[in-house]
Amino acid sequence: MRKNLFFLATALVSSLFMAGCSDEEAQGENLQNEKVYFLMSPRSLTRTSTGEDYETTFVTGDAVGVFAYERMNDGSEGKMVVSNTKYTLGTDGTWQAAEGQTPVYADAKRSINYYAYYPYSEQATDPEAINLTVMSDQSAGDAANYNISDALAAQNKTTGKGAKVVKLSFKHIFSLVQVNIDGMAATKDATVTLQNIHSSATLNVKSGETTINATEPKSEVKMYALPGNQHEDAVRYAYRAVVPAQSVKSGDVLLTVVSNAKTFQVKYSSDVPYESAKLRVINAQLGESGKFNLSIPQSDVTIEKWGVSDAIEGSGTVEETSPVSPEEPPTPPTPPTPPSTVTSFSPEFTSETAFQSAGIFTKQKITGDTEFWFHRENVTPATTVSIVSEAEGAAIQLQTEGVRGSWNNSNIGYHCTKLFEKASYTLSFKVKSSIADGIVGVGVSAAGDDKFFQMRKPDWSDWNRTVTTYNKIGEAWTEKKVNLDFTQALNEGKSSGVTAYNATTDEDVKGINIYFYNYAANNKLFIKDVKIEKKQ
Repeated sequence: MRKNLFFLATALVSSLFMAGCSDEEAQGENLQNEKVYFLMSPRSLTRTSTGEDYETTFVTGDAVGVFAYERMNDGSEGKMVVSNTKYTLGTDGTWQAAEGQTPVYADAKRSINYYAYYPYSEQATDPEAINLTVMSDQSAGDAANYNISDALAAQNKTTGKGAKVVKLSFKHIFSLVQVNIDGMAATKDATVTLQNIHSSATLNVKSGETTINATEPKSEVKMYALPGNQHEDAVRYAYRAVVPAQSVKSGDVLLTVVSNAKTFQVKYSSDVPYESAKLRVINAQLGESGKFNLSIPQSDVTIEKWGVSDAIEGSGTVEETSPVSPEEPPTPPTPPTPPSTVTSFSPEFTSETAFQSAGIFTKQKITGDTEFWFHRENVTPATTVSIVSEAEGAAIQLQTEGVRGSWNNSNIGYHCTKLFEKASYTLSFKVKSSIADGIVGVGVSAAGDDKFFQMRKPDWSDWNRTVTTYNKIGEAWTEKKVNLDFTQALNEGKSSGVTAYNATTDEDVKGINIYFYNYAANNKLFIKDVKIEKKQ
């Protein structure tokens, strides 16, 4: 990112959004109106110096996420019309929808509430629960990690119908901490590290408020040294870092300093709050004895940049803990390696593959630690399932006689025990039919087989369903794709009318069940090349 706070997001052209679908084959078609372009700081084409001015400005390559909701006549919010569309700042100073993202459109018949945040996260699906994490090492000389940690949020709930100018005033949502060191043991190339920090928080971009993820273990944040590393005079050195709003308890280690071959621990007798959108200044004097002065004054930065933090009464200590060789600084602990999650997976089958009977959906859930293909059946005459050889390879055949299949009574699928993320995925498969009007149904349930994941349109807006069908499946192979949101689910399969979902848990993504069903009677349906991939 940057350094200059408020800016305008100007919609150069507008006319919004997505037309409703009358057929599942036409999902996600746009009203063909003009795109909205965002211009957010025409002078921010090169990275500005991070100096004494405390200002923030966007730079080329920065990316923001945009959400939008229809605003009803009574002022309440209606349905979501834009879901986390990614916009990046180009070299020409304009903001464009990123490659593969559906641009924002406007509609003269609707008023829209806009919400935006920085930095962009592809995992963000709920504007009231966006997880953001600061970088643990913000010390890099180009300030990249320091800048991208500076989270921002904006909203506009006053645009009129067909508005062609949308003003977004972004605000800091985390806290800026500046540590100034001086004294005989202070050196220009010292390493200053904040301690006991919760590094991630959940942002509600609608309210602009954040909540730290207090259940996560505390960590440390290595601070960025100002260019030239000079504050006020040549012997006082300044370091900065951005952290989520929180407090460090009295007596806990506030920060450590490695300087002049010595390591110092800094503590304070009162709680030290790092407040949202405010600057916290900490002055530490490092003397020969290793124990000197510490003060936390009121900051003197105006609200247009960073807010003012109050002084904290109390006393502090700066204690030398152990000598450290400049050539061999302490090695930080290695974080545990997280378990690998699925980015792409294709369930396989051969002519020898057997389909395990899975009983009735309402009485038996598909769970367990082994992977297998399954067959549910609760209709008469039953759908017959087999593996057939086609010229293009093996395929699964679902043959109905007089009765069509369904997601809960007559279907086949694959039980996968691999670990997924609470993120966005796309399920793809190839299908054909023995009749011209074949219909295939599909859905994906969670690990416990007790809820189905939310489905999204090609532009990733809500499709208002957890299972769906594709019609007009003919005798030639055709590929179908359905987008899935593994952060939201419903405890049943519904093909329309879903307006509210439940947030998923970590347990829900410890496996999935992929469902297929033949929704046409007296038909042979063929399926192959099944794949599920995480959205990039």
